[in-house]
Amino acid sequence: MASQIFWFMATLDVVVSIGIEAWARSARSRAPKTDRYTSLVLGQRKDTWLVCAVVWIVLLSDGLPLRWLLHVAGTVVLLWLLRRAVQRSRSFRRGR
Repeated sequence: MASQIFWFMATLDVVVSIGIEAWARSARSRAPKTDRYTSLVLGQRKDTWLVCAVVWIVLLSDGLPLRWLLHVAGTVVLLWLLRRAVQRSRSFRRGR
């Protein structure tokens, strides 16, 4: 069960990250760059790399006796990153 929840959250995080990146790229061509915009985009990119790192850690943990614990911890981290991504997307929309 922990594994299924983890992979659902990982998929959801990746989809949201791709959506924000696509929106930011299209918005960049329509509006001038500001420090706030640049900060939000760079923060999202860092969070996307963190999502990748968490997924790789879980993938490489195959065969460990407490793998379920990594799934639970990874799910918590992914939830936190997803929350940050949603807040960031709201900031993008408010800024325009």
